[in-house]
Amino acid sequence: MSARPAPAAAVAAPPAPDSEGGVCGQAMRLVFSARFEPALKLLTAAAGSAAHADSASELSISATRSFVIFTQALISYEASKITEAINAWKETERLCTVSKDRSVEDKLEKRIILADAKICATFLGLLQSADFGGLFKGGWQIRQAWKLYQSTYNDMLKLIDAESKSGTLTPSQVAALLHHLPTNHPHPSGAPPPTEGPHKSHKRTLSEQSASVEKDDDSDEDEFVDALCEVGQLTEGEVKFGRLGQILGAVCYGFGCFHLMLSLLPPSLLKWLRFLGFEGDLRTGIQALTYCMYSSDWKALLARMTLVWFHTIIQTYYSVQEHEMEEGIARACAVLDGLDAQLRTSPLIRFFDCRLKRFGKDIDGAINGYENALAQSEHVRDFNVLLHHEFGILRFQLHQWDYAVEHLNKCFEEGRWGKSLYGYMLGIVYVMMGEEKKARDLIARVPSLNVLKNAPLEMFLAERAVQLAKEPSAQLPAVASLLAMEICYFINCPQYVPPAVVHSLLADLSRVDKPAYLGLRYLMEGRLMEMQNVADLSRAAQCYREAIKQGDSVKGAEHVPAFASYELGVLLSKSPATEKEGRTLLNKAGDSYKNCHFRNRLHMRVHLAKKAFGQ
Repeated sequence: MSARPAPAAAVAAPPAPDSEGGVCGQAMRLVFSARFEPALKLLTAAAGSAAHADSASELSISATRSFVIFTQALISYEASKITEAINAWKETERLCTVSKDRSVEDKLEKRIILADAKICATFLGLLQSADFGGLFKGGWQIRQAWKLYQSTYNDMLKLIDAESKSGTLTPSQVAALLHHLPTNHPHPSGAPPPTEGPHKSHKRTLSEQSASVEKDDDSDEDEFVDALCEVGQLTEGEVKFGRLGQILGAVCYGFGCFHLMLSLLPPSLLKWLRFLGFEGDLRTGIQALTYCMYSSDWKALLARMTLVWFHTIIQTYYSVQEHEMEEGIARACAVLDGLDAQLRTSPLIRFFDCRLKRFGKDIDGAINGYENALAQSEHVRDFNVLLHHEFGILRFQLHQWDYAVEHLNKCFEEGRWGKSLYGYMLGIVYVMMGEEKKARDLIARVPSLNVLKNAPLEMFLAERAVQLAKEPSAQLPAVASLLAMEICYFINCPQYVPPAVVHSLLADLSRVDKPAYLGLRYLMEGRLMEMQNVADLSRAAQCYREAIKQGDSVKGAEHVPAFASYELGVLLSKSPATEKEGRTLLNKAGDSYKNCHFRNRLHMRVHLAKKAFGQ
């Protein structure tokens, strides 16, 4: 595929380093280089100058500062950081109400920042308290943000049209501004959706929709490059051209994220969201984020990393076809390749690099990458803990207990979230290392380590910890080994392990004979059989059938037959001869297990699998 040309906003001269746009962009580079404090100092210094210059610059710097603190809060999960981030966004929202607009462009950009402030502050507020009142208020704030993105986008199109008619923008500049905009752009609530809207895309897989964006980007490429060449040197409309492209990039980031998230929701929920004025189309979301990624707006780097996150975290988890996984990995690599050498060495980028190596079955490369990234991130605790989390889980998957304990202990002691997960995993590690007393003491603490009472993972871990604590010493290692495989299945991490490890895990599973765990044993065996012999999946299917049979007879373990039904449904749906039974099993997984753990996650996977298979 030929190199993708940059959208129009990137054609304008880049912001000067000492300008507000340049400072905001520099700050985001520092954030993704794991240098939060220098980023905040840079913005604080710039804010003093901007306050005396104009309110628009002050507002942009305030929004960037809020994004920096917001990112810190999400990574650290510290209550104080979350509160600080909420206050920062409230201050940004206050500035939106008092700042004066020098131009219509300033007014449009202010609406985008206001929408950003509402949605980010709401999200952080829900992390603190997700009661009914908070959810209702949060839903209203999010709807307001969506309407702001919608109206700003539509007003931008009208403004470009007006500037074209007045002669301020040349036809080539207009073509450059509009060329890579999403074809399914936001439309007013109640208006009919575009021809290529969400309804059509529901029958397309994640991979197909994101791949089609790349195909569209390459179409008419020569024509687009010619248009850019005609723009040439700076003209009278160049300032207007660059400003409009920058604002389009900004609004594309906001509604791009909206479309991306909403597109993953099941149809039953989307129906109600459309009634409230929301839309969700994956292709539109990816197009919008790609436009922003190549724009001169300071969120361009944020858009790039959002796309990497989607391809490495979301698409890889929900893909049901091997080629979808491979295509998602290839696209993530291509997006990362667009970064310069300095950013490629940052801890966060190495985090994604190592995940991609694991998906690409390069375990040794991932281990080396984690080791290098940890050495470079010691000065930034939050990124360092994130890397220890990933590395610890990889060692845990490989049953390299002596290595896993170091990383998981680091997360348990210094991490601000997931204490119950790390305590549970460490308890299993100590069992496997023969330190039974230490293991039992830690496992007994797991229920008390829960932070969020109704969090699905924490509720699951509390129940499993109670069950594991009751196991007699003779059965403890076999059960702990099985539960180690189970927790790796239910957390979002790359599932691949090398063939030698698969063989060892199958040997461990053969020692589990307790009736309460037989269903889970067969579910895990089915997953390993799929990894071991892709050409002949009949043994995997047999294991899933046995998991459903055994799991249905065990009280309080509905998640086992539920996910076994899902896995078998996916397996059978790949063949025309068994597609009908596969559809039946997917429906069973989605409808029959009302009280199973991770029910929302299961429904999401069932919904996307049925979409992928055209069911």
